[in-house]
Amino acid sequence: MGLGHNGQAIQQWLGLVPAQSNYMSVVCGGVKLILGAAERMKDIREASLTGIHDIPVLLNSAQRVLGIYTNSQRLRVLSDALYSATLTCLGHIIHYIGRNVIGKTFVAVFKQTSFQKDLKQSLDDM
Repeated sequence: MGLGHNGQAIQQWLGLVPAQSNYMSVVCGGVKLILGAAERMKDIREASLTGIHDIPVLLNSAQRVLGIYTNSQRLRVLSDALYSATLTCLGHIIHYIGRNVIGKTFVAVFKQTSFQKDLKQSLDDM
């Protein structure tokens, strides 16, 4: 279990630290940024794994429905959109996995909830 799993609890404990001094408020703020980044990276990692896990089920279901309704143009269009969304999503996941950990961490610290927004959106679209 890393910071991403325990971030909420740690942030609540940080709320108890006296923040009257400038030094402690900066330290607590920095720790909260790091915790937010760790939580976001955990969420993206879990969403990516869930998305990869769901791909075979979605594509198999689409193939079965297309096999039943072979003359439906609307289903073909929707199936093509599903395949396109799946490929887009896989591209985002591969790009995310291929980046080094240090680079991802720095970007996550600065972007916080907007970190890997495109990847999250492509997972939602799929």
